[in-house]
Amino acid sequence: MKNEQPRLSAFTAICFPYVHVLLGSLWLAGCGDKAAPAADELRIGALVPQTGIAASVGPEIMSGIEFVLSAAGYEVDGKKVVLIVEDEGDNPANAVTRARKLVEEDKVDVILGPMLAHTSAAVAAYLEREGVPHLPWGMADQAVSSNAIYTAGTGVANGFVAGQFAADDLGATRAALLVMDYALGHQMRDGFSAGFQAGGGSVVSSQLLPLGTSDLAPYFEGLGDADILGVLMVNPTDFAFVRQYREYGLDLPVVFISAQPQEETLLAQMGDDALGMHGVTMYGPDIDSAANREFVARFTKQFQHNPGIATVHAGYWTTAMVLEAARASGNTDRVGLGAALLAIEDFETPAGLLSITPGRMGVHPVYVFRASKGGGRYFWDVVRQYPAVGPDVVNGQP
Repeated sequence: MKNEQPRLSAFTAICFPYVHVLLGSLWLAGCGDKAAPAADELRIGALVPQTGIAASVGPEIMSGIEFVLSAAGYEVDGKKVVLIVEDEGDNPANAVTRARKLVEEDKVDVILGPMLAHTSAAVAAYLEREGVPHLPWGMADQAVSSNAIYTAGTGVANGFVAGQFAADDLGATRAALLVMDYALGHQMRDGFSAGFQAGGGSVVSSQLLPLGTSDLAPYFEGLGDADILGVLMVNPTDFAFVRQYREYGLDLPVVFISAQPQEETLLAQMGDDALGMHGVTMYGPDIDSAANREFVARFTKQFQHNPGIATVHAGYWTTAMVLEAARASGNTDRVGLGAALLAIEDFETPAGLLSITPGRMGVHPVYVFRASKGGGRYFWDVVRQYPAVGPDVVNGQP
């Protein structure tokens, strides 16, 4: 295990104490922009995690947003695109305060984010009252707002295919679960359990970990007679887990029910301790398709590193959807933009085809990866694809 500390954020000070050097121009364009909106502008608000448990994915999200907007020249349909960014944090009250600032002071036309399920729910309730189109980056089992479109889909559906993989592909019959005690952890635990049981397995233990847990030993003692371990963990608990798992001498196969928090940069810091563990999520730069190879080539030329998981499923595809809706409708007011977003069908992304159900939930590919090492990098190697995962997957349908 390397002695490096987990990277919590790559931002340094321009508007906040942190700023990522590659994103400086984008932050300067958005921070402190108090001018009244012009009729020929599309104003996008983004609630990006810069502090708190999801801060490690903030730079990945921002690079996806910048990639789309810079390719468009910060224009759409002859209108200037203005991006204004606020910190999500991991506190619902803070997230709503930041959303209120974007709506009431900055007069944004649409809001992207936040990432976490519990902050997203609070922001969605506020934005519904204000009539602002909303594209959260996290998952939700129900669309709690008539203004929100959950492109990432449901936690239960995404967890379900992880459980299916554990039973069908790894041949496991007895699962132990360790998941973080927050909204998404509960959703994906329930989905994994349902998928695993549908494959003939049984869950022998299920333990909830408080956010920030650093000592896993008491939870290892409670795993029971399992032949696979399903986990959902966020920084810094995931770093503690992979190290202590090896130190404890455990040899159960491990499946990260969501590998979304374990971006490639963080996987490299985990080092050899993570090798061989599986992770399930929506994107990885090694997906073998012509569309993804072309995207990765253009992205790495611009940023000099591979796109991350959140680069595509959060920053890239929600920003691209907003621009597509604006082009298709020729309308950037809140009502017109919201209707145009719902009208989008079969949206092409580097991860594959994305569609939206009438219930405002995303249907998209989900991939199973294995933590691997080669060519001077640690990476998530694709081992399985589920091509169309949506809310009805638990009923045997996409």
